[in-house]
Amino acid sequence: MTEDSDEYAVSLIDPTEYLRGNRRIVVDTSALLENREGYAGGMPQMVVNCAEALESNPLVIPRAVLNELTNQTSDRRALRDPELAKRAKLAKDLVQDLVCDGLATTDFGGIKDFGADPEFSTIAKIATEMDWEVLFLSADITVKLEVRLLGQKENTTHLAGVATADGLVEVENPAFMFSKGMNKKRTLADKPGKADEYDRLSSTLKEWPDAFDLRPQSKQTTPAKKAQNRRRQPPANPFAPSAAIKPPDQAIQVESFPGEGDEASFQRPGSNGNLVLGERISRGKEGSVYEVDGEPHLVAKIFKKGKLTTHRKQKVELMVQHKVWLPGICFPESTVSYEGEFVGFTMRRAQGANVLNDTIFIPQELDRLYPDWTRRDLVDVCLSFLKRVKALHDLNILIGDINPNNVMLGKQKDAWIIDIDSVQVEGYPCPVGWDEFTAPEILGGVQGLRSIEHEYFAIAVLLFMIMMTGTFPYENSGSDDTTQNIKSGLFPYGFDGKSERDLQPPLRWLYVWSHLSRELKGNFWHSFHRDGDRYSNGHRKTVDEWIEAFEKFKTTLSDRSVDPESLKIFPIRRKAELGAELLDCPQCAGAKLIAQYSIGEGPAKEFRTPSACNKCLPNCQTCGEPREPETLEAGICWPCRRADVEEADRAKRAADRAQREADRVRRVAEQSAKDAERARRHSLDLTRLCERCGKPYITLGEIDWLNERGIAIRPVHKHSDPRCVSSPGSSRPATLPRSGTTSMPKKPADIGRPSASQTESLGQRITRWFRNP
Repeated sequence: MTEDSDEYAVSLIDPTEYLRGNRRIVVDTSALLENREGYAGGMPQMVVNCAEALESNPLVIPRAVLNELTNQTSDRRALRDPELAKRAKLAKDLVQDLVCDGLATTDFGGIKDFGADPEFSTIAKIATEMDWEVLFLSADITVKLEVRLLGQKENTTHLAGVATADGLVEVENPAFMFSKGMNKKRTLADKPGKADEYDRLSSTLKEWPDAFDLRPQSKQTTPAKKAQNRRRQPPANPFAPSAAIKPPDQAIQVESFPGEGDEASFQRPGSNGNLVLGERISRGKEGSVYEVDGEPHLVAKIFKKGKLTTHRKQKVELMVQHKVWLPGICFPESTVSYEGEFVGFTMRRAQGANVLNDTIFIPQELDRLYPDWTRRDLVDVCLSFLKRVKALHDLNILIGDINPNNVMLGKQKDAWIIDIDSVQVEGYPCPVGWDEFTAPEILGGVQGLRSIEHEYFAIAVLLFMIMMTGTFPYENSGSDDTTQNIKSGLFPYGFDGKSERDLQPPLRWLYVWSHLSRELKGNFWHSFHRDGDRYSNGHRKTVDEWIEAFEKFKTTLSDRSVDPESLKIFPIRRKAELGAELLDCPQCAGAKLIAQYSIGEGPAKEFRTPSACNKCLPNCQTCGEPREPETLEAGICWPCRRADVEEADRAKRAADRAQREADRVRRVAEQSAKDAERARRHSLDLTRLCERCGKPYITLGEIDWLNERGIAIRPVHKHSDPRCVSSPGSSRPATLPRSGTTSMPKKPADIGRPSASQTESLGQRITRWFRNP
């Protein structure tokens, strides 16, 4: 497939066209090291696209290229430019893998030649003699000019270009190549050590206008600027901002949907046609994604039955009309219809990429897929993601459903944003989303449209999870309720002396947290903690602010004085303090694994050196912290033992307080019982009435005392009790008459005179009682 137009300075070609018959593809060092936006990862992607064709027609990678990559990875080069050395190592590994798999050959070039550029001219000449047509992959304009000129002079279709992120090859037209060559010539004129390349370039440019029939430009004419590439530039006019939501969404009833091998039709601005669905790649809640036969850089998303709505259809049609092409964005390119009804759309394919949830968010997969990665690589992923988001925001598009399943990671640390049909644009809302990435003020459901502030919260969450390799910010917040954790703002990581003492994440995550820059830690803390300045709606960190923070952190990680553990994705210790010395471990010989720690403050501050690194020191069985062996008792360190003692002491004091309170309650109860018993014993038995006066005469206590001793209870008041007076109005006599006698009331004259019972002695009364039973 070829796309070209006089209107544009570049064209895109399918590299498989140069893997047939007498055609070859030759690769330069610069093509393997390419990392510009829109080109990063182009070579690996091209290999994936052309794997089948490469088996019979492998890439040609001269030995000089391999030697040059080896030179780039030397210790001296690595100290001067560690990022370039790392890219060179990845490129070298790629070349060696391709050669081992039979997808590339290095049969060209001498092993002592470290300059690959002149060798390209030799290969071009040999290819011409052998009647080959060669596609040279290089980002160096000098190489591209030389091989293109040789092909033109020999009337052979030699082309030169660079692989794009899609795995296609971008080829510039002769006029634009000449303009770039002139610019480079002016640059080389002022650089020492570039005389040879300057002479080669000057000679090529001198012949170029005649070879390609270009009119010479006058001295006053400014070289033409590169025209905008429609596939790599956003539209001049972004989508219209909208504060009003579209009318309510409605389902669209569609009966037939295509599958593997079915033919469907596509429509895009200015063209339409048919396509055949290939193998199904994935299946989701909304639909399935299929390959498109003959289009390795495209895929088609076909919705499921019941998932088609008016909003979804209108939104996709709107996006297709805008013809957006952005690096790393799987934007809809055409609508797909089946039997005359809308069923889906086509979009770019993120080939060789995997979702974050299945890669760096799983430590085992991260080690397997990217064994050489450092923290700088995670920073690059964050920056790539942020630039993708910023490009969409510049078009007035909110992603809405930001989550690790909608972001994919390419082989060159390039982020891909997928599932674009669910974005919020021009009043069409984003109807889905994860609670973990939802701002606290809209948890429980979005009413209306999302705001940019809601998006900022989700962006901060994903950035944190990338840097912490999958750990959710509120994962150790004391509750399994995600919604409640976000609303409560209990961020468990400390900053600037502020921390949640009761919420301590596992040690491995505290190590990672300590190695982040102070600015990044502050940004995260203020974004997630309830007391943070950026936690509330309207104050959140913007995309530009995050980009600036990560750019600074990346620069810090490139500094020679950086703590080596800060570069590791999973450090084994906390970040070294300022002034602390880094030492090799005497047990495992690990370089700079030991960091001194400080004791005291101010003038009394001193540094102490651990006896071994954290991997070699034993861990406390309670807290898991590496400790010196002599500080452990029964496998427990002194801080934990002290904590245990303090906890036991607190428990004992609490138990004592509880016992004292129980004793007090018991004493109060006992005293209350005693008081109640005393009151009972002093109360009269209302069921027993005096036989003389007819009133209660004896207490319950007296009754108990008499019963305990087996003494009969008297029927009347005590004789000396002045309260015992017969009631005048009583219907019963004061004294019941004995058998055979008659009770007579006393005369008035007898009142006040002592009775016989009062003048009788005790013996007389006893005798009288026996005689008168």
